[in-house]
Order: sequence, then structure tokens, then C-alpha cells
Amino acid sequence: MFRSVSWPGVVACTIFYGVVFVIVRYQILMSHLPLHQGQLGMLLFLLPGAVSALTSKRAPLTVAIIGSLLATPFCLILMATGVMLFHSFWQECAFSISSIFWCGLGALGVMLCRTLLEMRHGGQ
Repeated sequence: MFRSVSWPGVVACTIFYGVVFVIVRYQILMSHLPLHQGQLGMLLFLLPGAVSALTSKRAPLTVAIIGSLLATPFCLILMATGVMLFHSFWQECAFSISSIFWCGLGALGVMLCRTLLEMRHGGQ
């Protein structure tokens, strides 16, 4: 299962996911939006998934999921030590699970684009 995994892609996804996690939790890019709107910063988690999928041709979704699963405990430890804002445990679990989902969705988007390009070039 792990033989087809691009480990440089996993490392890149882990680092990029951690950076996006800090940016979203500190609301660095979205500080001008009203507080009661949805968190548009969650869409930034598409980027680590897309980058990891671009580094791995064989198993892009696996690379994105492994990278995000490796980075999530580190980010939660940062939050628990007081370096970052910490809300209730269940709220942080929900945030982490949804960020893993968005990361995987970024990888699925790259897979879809690759498939569509292959179909387009294969049909000519």
C-alpha cells in the first residue's frame, strides 16, 4: 500500500498543511471578514492537497491524506500548549476533520483535472 506513496510529496504536504493550519487558525488572510460568516479560510486547505497530488502521480489522494494526518497532531499539540488559540476539544476535532477533508478534496480536484486532460488528449 505504501510502496506507491511519494514520500517527498507527503513531507511537502505535511509542511504546507501546517503552514495553512496556522494561517487559518490565526485568521491572517481573512481578518477583514465579519465574524459571523462561514470560514472561507478552510478553502485554503485545498492547496496542500493539490500540491501533494501534483508531486505524486500514482497515489495522490493517499499522499494528501497521509500528509494531513501526520500534520494534524502536531498542529493540535501547538494549540494545546497555548501557542495558538484553543477552543473546545470537540470544536477542534471538527475543525481538524474538515481540514483533512478539504485537503483530500484538493487532491481529488487535481486527479479530476488529470483525467479530463488525458481524455481530451487521448481522444485526438
